Amino acid sequence: MLTIMVSTKNRSDFLIRLLNYYAAAGYKYWISIGDSSDSFHFAKTEEAVKKLEGRLKIRHYKHSGLILSASVKKLAELVVTPYTAFIADDDFLIPNSLNCAIRFLEDNHEYIGATGRAVQFTLQSSGPYGKFSSVGYYKQGSVDAATASERLKNHLNDYFVTLFSVYRTHIWPKIYKNVLDMKCGVFANELLPCSLAAIYGKIKQLDCLYLVRQVHDQRYPLPDAYDWITGPNWFHSYQLFHDSLVEVLMQQDDISKQEADEVVKQAFWSVLKTSLNIKFQAKYCVSRRERLKRIPGLAVCVRGLRSLFFSSKTPSLRSMLNSRSVYTSDFMPVYRVVTEK
Repeated sequence: MLTIMVSTKNRSDFLIRLLNYYAAAGYKYWISIGDSSDSFHFAKTEEAVKKLEGRLKIRHYKHSGLILSASVKKLAELVVTPYTAFIADDDFLIPNSLNCAIRFLEDNHEYIGATGRAVQFTLQSSGPYGKFSSVGYYKQGSVDAATASERLKNHLNDYFVTLFSVYRTHIWPKIYKNVLDMKCGVFANELLPCSLAAIYGKIKQLDCLYLVRQVHDQRYPLPDAYDWITGPNWFHSYQLFHDSLVEVLMQQDDISKQEADEVVKQAFWSVLKTSLNIKFQAKYCVSRRERLKRIPGLAVCVRGLRSLFFSSKTPSLRSMLNSRSVYTSDFMPVYRVVTEK
């Protein structure tokens, strides 16, 4: 029914943690691993896969030398289940919510994908195991306008990463069609497939805890927005990005090349404006939050108000561990595999 694709490189400890999580959670579908690791990390993962034989259905592929987008593209071409999701080796998709997404797609054929609520966490120490330091909000959403043009404009105006959604499997080769020609990782790994997904169809956000992400010092960060658009590989990749979106928009909305070109221009301009402004404010301006932090006693008052008006849906470590939260039962297996090695 479902395949979870995982692309990994030299983070075998994180990947083994993920596999142990799915084994403990009773995950019953396929996991397909594209492993670009060196021989040491590949062997560690291979040993863990053998130990989990009979508990998980795993395909472990050697993807030596492949970058993320190329690895995902190759994995997607081999999937035979009707639904497919992608996850990084350091994050978690919740099995109960994967089932909810599948049920939704079975009943709503006008949608190509489904996601849910998401949180991200940090630990007090480096690596995949330890005590939680914090839990916060991670943005997901719906993409549900009637036309491909409106979906693209709305999505890039209020951007979130759609790659973690459960998609109908036939969508994956379409959104990764031109990634191998791109030298810029931001376009190839994320922006092109996310944008094409919005063009190809609707994506629904369900009210369930679907995704838990870890923020840590071994992540592969995206470049600074300014460095990105001034990099040597930017314009060539942007042209491929632009042309890919224009081509599919013309097909999906039956519009002219000129109309599609204007849609892409407006949509990309909005995401560029937002990302540059956020980075500029963070790098060169004192934020409103920082100014407020300087007010004596304010932090104590804020904590008191949060306690007084506590909500079980507030994305914090306290709320996620509280039995009143509707998300606690799905969060606890993640919490245990991270804290109880």
